[in-house]
Amino acid sequence: MHSIIITAGPSYEPIDDVRRVTNFSTGALGCTLANALTVSGFKVTLLLSEMASYRGPLTVKNIIPYVTGKSLLEQLQLLAREPHCAVLHAAALADFKVHQIQDGQNRSLDHEKIPSAIPELKVVLRPAPKVIRQLRGLFPDSRLVGWKYELAGDQAAARQKGRQQITICKTDACVVNGKAYGDGYGFCTADGELRHLDTPEQLAAHLAAWLA
Repeated sequence: MHSIIITAGPSYEPIDDVRRVTNFSTGALGCTLANALTVSGFKVTLLLSEMASYRGPLTVKNIIPYVTGKSLLEQLQLLAREPHCAVLHAAALADFKVHQIQDGQNRSLDHEKIPSAIPELKVVLRPAPKVIRQLRGLFPDSRLVGWKYELAGDQAAARQKGRQQITICKTDACVVNGKAYGDGYGFCTADGELRHLDTPEQLAAHLAAWLA
């Protein structure tokens, strides 16, 4: 039985112990793929964010929670000790992490809970490490699939962003979607394949055939 890993849902980065920076994602697509690929005969491990709002049925049995990009990477490092035929990285990880919190006079604040009475706050963000760029080192013999959610531009530009991700991150394929792409999903591979899929179910079926 082929073993695959799927990541799903949004991560967060803490501002303090009660406030967070995050991306919007329900986790529905990753869960749908996990269900469909389980039914197709794959042994699926689903790394599912604790913040995912998807509440549909889950047929996949092995579900591991994560919260931050760092905790997801730690789980992937543990899973990399065993062989997997593929990693589908559909999680919407936070692109930025909090570097510093300042008040209106540029004084650094360090509180478990920043007082809400402070009239002005400045949140200094820095880019978070890209988990997708570390996948090839962790899973050198696995097929790797990334995701590219694009809002600006047109379908051609979105597909180009997908191809760039494949080159930079040394992945085997990229799924492109979002307002720039339009309805459905674009499946781009390192060897030049371009395929349009209308629904998550069609995408899952194509991934099952591609991985087999």
